[in-house]
Amino acid sequence: MLRARGFSLAEMMIVVAIAAVLLSVALPSLNNSIIGVRAKGVAESIHAGLLRARAEAIKRNSPMRFQMVSTLDSSPVCTYSATQRFWVVTQYTDANSRGQAVGKCHIDPYFPADQGEPCPTGSVTACATDPFIAFKSQTESATNVDVVASPTMTGSAFIVTYGPLGQLLNNLEGNKPAAVGNVVYTVNVCPNTGNTVACTGTGRKWRVQINANGGVLLCDPNATDSMACPT
Repeated sequence: MLRARGFSLAEMMIVVAIAAVLLSVALPSLNNSIIGVRAKGVAESIHAGLLRARAEAIKRNSPMRFQMVSTLDSSPVCTYSATQRFWVVTQYTDANSRGQAVGKCHIDPYFPADQGEPCPTGSVTACATDPFIAFKSQTESATNVDVVASPTMTGSAFIVTYGPLGQLLNNLEGNKPAAVGNVVYTVNVCPNTGNTVACTGTGRKWRVQINANGGVLLCDPNATDSMACPT
């Protein structure tokens, strides 16, 4: 006896039920994978920002600052932060107060991009408004990612200052910390899978290390292979 083409209602309901079960199992894993990719992207962005600060210090023969900040939107309210994903790179000399991003995160990058040091005559006002050389765009924000940077300066600020030889300099807000082993600064970047305390959830964690010689390394603090973080 030939059977009519198609599915019966009971068969369709069984298929839908099985699909729902499979989807409920797969979705959390897929979501965690997406968050893990975001965390790696944030770590790579911070790593690139630090490398840019060091390279610009050497190229311009002038101190450069890498700073993590709370926002990069059009609001004039901006503070230093060690737990945010946004960063700016600025050229700095304390003689003319260039390079301080606090309260100025709404300022556009300056033009031309290579102003001399000290600040050119007649341009002190422009220099004081903290023009950025590079920054992580607000539009690149990643959700469900924890960032914990240390040590911090005054006001919970995470700031790294590079000299013209690519070396670490003291910050205006405080002296650079002593190295622990060969590591001076660390930035831990972790997936947040619902944990309330930063970097305590599951998922692959990433770390950006700034060594005593100014070198910047992206590594995995829990790895045992070539991606492992050296001490």
